[in-house]
Amino acid sequence: LRFQQVALYAWLGEFDLLKHSHHHILEKPWASKGNREVANNFFKIQRAHEEVQCLNVEVTRLSAWVDHEDAHLKSTFESLAESDPVLSREISHMYEERKRVNDVHRRRIHALYKNSLIVGIAVFLPNTQV
Repeated sequence: LRFQQVALYAWLGEFDLLKHSHHHILEKPWASKGNREVANNFFKIQRAHEEVQCLNVEVTRLSAWVDHEDAHLKSTFESLAESDPVLSREISHMYEERKRVNDVHRRRIHALYKNSLIVGIAVFLPNTQV
């Protein structure tokens, strides 16, 4: 019997071996459906806290990335203005489009920072290099 096979069973009552054992396994606290549900909810909450920590890092990275992308595109089209105005204009159009998208990201990130329900978000550092 492998762990993967055992994990597929949802109820301990499906194990005839456990039902008829001399150790009264079905009377143990962890065999109670209510106790198992409480334990499952506890671990779901623990996982949610871990996920919030991961998202805090990702939000900070996204914030730095959009600032870096905007700065890079802007400096690129400005540096090409004299030497290659056609390419500079194309990059400028790309910059404007990306800036509009990045501004949407910025508004959503700002809303996250203002949300008092979200705790532990890293400090917002504009113009941070990725």
